[in-house]
Amino acid sequence: MYKSLQPISRDKLRLIAKTFKSHLGFDGIFIDVPRFLEVTQHEYPDLDVEIVENHELPPKVFAEFIPSYSRVSNKPLIKIKEYVYDNACNPLSRSYGRDRMNIVHEIAHFILIDIFKIDVLEHHESGISNLANSVEWQAMALAGEIMIPFEETIGIENEIELAKKCGVSKIAANYRIKKYKKE
Repeated sequence: MYKSLQPISRDKLRLIAKTFKSHLGFDGIFIDVPRFLEVTQHEYPDLDVEIVENHELPPKVFAEFIPSYSRVSNKPLIKIKEYVYDNACNPLSRSYGRDRMNIVHEIAHFILIDIFKIDVLEHHESGISNLANSVEWQAMALAGEIMIPFEETIGIENEIELAKKCGVSKIAANYRIKKYKKE
C-alpha cells in the first residue's frame, strides 16, 4: 500500500480536475474517456499507454499506473486490460461506467504523481489514518471530480440520471449524490 506525504483536500482535487480538463480542452458534463486518454498522451508524450492482453494483469486489476521513478525508461506507464478499454468505448457494455472510471483513475495517478509531483512512499501499517493521505483515495477522488464535475452536477439527485449524463456507474453516481448532501 502507498501513501502520500501530502494530504489533498477534495476542494483542491476539484480545482486540479477542472484545470487539467480545461488545459486539455475538455469541458461540460460528459468526458469521452478514450479521447481524454489519447489527448493526455499527446499533451504529455513521455506518458506511455499500453492496452494489454487481459491475462497480463492480475484478475481483479483492470488497469495500473507505474510512475516514472519506478521504470528504467523514466517514463510513466498506464496499462489497461484490452476488455476494459473496449468496454470504455462501448456505451452498451454492462461495465461501461466502471471501466471508464478505471481508466480515468489511472490518469489521475499520473496527474498527481508525475505532473503535480506528489511524494509517495510505501506504507506497511494497517490502514491510513487520514484518507487525504491515501494515494488510492486521492486518485479515486480526482477521477470522480473529472468524471462527475461538481458545478455541472450539483443539482442532480437521481443516480440513474447522473450515471447516464456522466457515463459512470450507478454506484459512483450514488456515492456522489450522497457526498453532495454532506457538503
